[in-house]
Amino acid sequence: MPSSSRTLPIPGGPGPVSIRDASATTLAHLHGLLDVARTVRREPALEEVMEAVARTVSETLGFKTVVVNLYRSETDDYRVSTVHGSDEARQVLLGKVTSRASWQPLLDPSFLRRGVYHIPAGTFDWSIDIESYVPADVDPAEAPTEAAGEAWDPDDAIFVTLEGANGRRYGIISVDEPISRRRPDDQQLDVLNAFAAHTALAIESAVQVAALESVVTRHEAVIETSLDGIIALDSSCKVIEFNPAAERMLGHQRADVIGRDAVDLLAVADRRGNARRVLANCLADCGAELLGRHIETAAIRADGTALPVEMSLTRVQDSPDDAPVLYAFLRDISERRRSQEQLTYLAYHDPLTGLPNRSQIEQHLEMALARAERNGHAVALMFADLDDFKLVNDRLGHAAGDRLLAEVADRLRGKLRATDVLGRHGGDEFLVLLTDLPGDPIAKAETVASNLLGALREPFVIGTSEVKIGGSVGISVYPQDATDTEALLRHADVAMYSAKSHGGGRYAFHQHSNTLGARQASLPSQLRRAVAQDEFVLHYQPVWKLGVTGGGIAGLEALVRWQHPELGLLMPGSFIDAAEESSMGDELADWVARAVCRQASEWGASGLRPHVSLNVSPHQLRATDFAHRLLGQIASHRLDPTNFVVELTESAWTIDALGTLSAIETLRTAGVRLAIDDFGAGWSSLSRLRQLHFDGLKVDRELLRDVPSDPTAVAVMRAVLDLARACGSVFVVEGVETEEQRQFLSACGVQLAQGFHLARPQPVAEATALLERFLIADRRDAPVAWPAAAA
Repeated sequence: MPSSSRTLPIPGGPGPVSIRDASATTLAHLHGLLDVARTVRREPALEEVMEAVARTVSETLGFKTVVVNLYRSETDDYRVSTVHGSDEARQVLLGKVTSRASWQPLLDPSFLRRGVYHIPAGTFDWSIDIESYVPADVDPAEAPTEAAGEAWDPDDAIFVTLEGANGRRYGIISVDEPISRRRPDDQQLDVLNAFAAHTALAIESAVQVAALESVVTRHEAVIETSLDGIIALDSSCKVIEFNPAAERMLGHQRADVIGRDAVDLLAVADRRGNARRVLANCLADCGAELLGRHIETAAIRADGTALPVEMSLTRVQDSPDDAPVLYAFLRDISERRRSQEQLTYLAYHDPLTGLPNRSQIEQHLEMALARAERNGHAVALMFADLDDFKLVNDRLGHAAGDRLLAEVADRLRGKLRATDVLGRHGGDEFLVLLTDLPGDPIAKAETVASNLLGALREPFVIGTSEVKIGGSVGISVYPQDATDTEALLRHADVAMYSAKSHGGGRYAFHQHSNTLGARQASLPSQLRRAVAQDEFVLHYQPVWKLGVTGGGIAGLEALVRWQHPELGLLMPGSFIDAAEESSMGDELADWVARAVCRQASEWGASGLRPHVSLNVSPHQLRATDFAHRLLGQIASHRLDPTNFVVELTESAWTIDALGTLSAIETLRTAGVRLAIDDFGAGWSSLSRLRQLHFDGLKVDRELLRDVPSDPTAVAVMRAVLDLARACGSVFVVEGVETEEQRQFLSACGVQLAQGFHLARPQPVAEATALLERFLIADRRDAPVAWPAAAA
């Protein structure tokens, strides 16, 4: 028989449920419907709703068997969710659906989508003759209908679709075997459709509740497991949520902060007023520009300390009637802040010494120049380089070299004003910035440079080794030398290399400095005053015997120093050239000769008669009466000329030979010994060597610099030593700075040497003590006379 189709209104839908008879049966149906509604309102599990629906349909509508099939979107089919009735009855009903091909389309989702048996929510179908269902090309409205109340045919079954208000399919309710054994009337079908509508609503509600619960669960899981601290604030800025990450981050317990003023946790004391305004604006939706932005601020730990955090704010309001909630997401950025600070520190500081690097020195220099331009003061920039630092690295290793650099930094820092800036340029080079220099900047720069060089001359102890180094300093001055940073750095660098090229251990100004020119122009008058007031002093550096057990002294080299009343002890490099370029050169030379002879006389009176050597420049030799003046001093003090040695560079024999050779011959005839100084330096010439008449050689210190670490330097030194021996003269090797160098020279048979490792230049009192210790004992033995032939 053909099937029939009709549509009924859905409770809660577009129209009311049509109930035509207010009979007791209808009330029973409504009570059943109410039970379903109550079940839905409790929002239980979906299976519980389906069981309530199946039970209520069976009991109130009088069907022995009720099956609820739920739609599965993932497989696009239906599955049995709930069955009310006996197993046998269920099998009969399911057999109608699955065992006979004519019923299969009702449970085929794709068939239902084509609309042939698609029954919208609130409609029903029943069939009497299964074999004659409505085909796809027949309009159901034209099919004959069966009268209600007729006897129930065993092949009959009722199917009602479950569709939500959004048109989404949820399943089908199938009923069978009415207890009355008759087909349902319209009222029963209305109630059945109402049950279907409420079932769809229950499913829809359960799905929505499940989705909401899933969202809430995920939300809670995110809050609980988030690595970021999360603090929720109500509309009065009170804390209503405090997740575990916030507990770990700030040290507060959740129970202790719930209900507290969030401002106390999110801002330091002096910024809480501003923080409260920001939070209040965000809660009032007036601070939209701050929402979602990352703000760096400080949160307050339980111990009261501030923790740097990155905070972002999110405002949540479910509906206009609900109070807004403000979420503060906190991320601990203390490690990032430390990394940033470390990177910033490394960008402007030397990691080894902690000193400012060149970049920061340049910034300080630019600011100092700007201040100097405003206040009219000067600025001095010093470029300092360590002498013989490579020897330390080669002998003790780079780790020891690094420790030495750190100690050098500490020592230099102690020689500067608080307003001065010391930095490391790189390697063994340092920068010193002297700022805000009123008056004579050259004098102040000289004082500082002398102090720095003096500090570097003092021995360093690295581990178990004593290390002796020196330094060379180049100085440029603003505004005389340059008015910009780059030029001042360049000029100071060039001046430093100038100081180093003159043997190191000294400072030099930029040669084009107007201030230096003015200073040098005033030097003659200062030198005359220094001679008159006896400001010059002599230091003596021993010539050491390597071949004598325990050491011994073969002679002393006299070295002039200027004890300046303002600048302290000045090395000859700062005044000798200026003296020789003026008339004061001869006066200074006479003072040195007079002082050396006077001291030799005092030593002789004590039974000490060391060989004393003087450094004489070609300028002094060219003076017509220099030799006679020197011999006059020796004679006036009743000294033996053979105890004196005049050290001359080879250039003294080659420059203005006619003038210098006459003076040399005069000295030789009188018995004064002559020695070639700095042998092996740039002026050395083997062809000239055999033409010169000299008594001794002093091997230049530069030849020993990289011995014994550099094989090439070792080979050159051995060749020079062989050449010195071949000349048949006593020779001294200068520049012994390490124990390894001393051992090397001893192994090579060298008997005489000089250098800081053996003995530094010393004032008269200390030199006298050395003489008393060593020289008298030497006189009991066959002495090693410098520069006479060695015994």
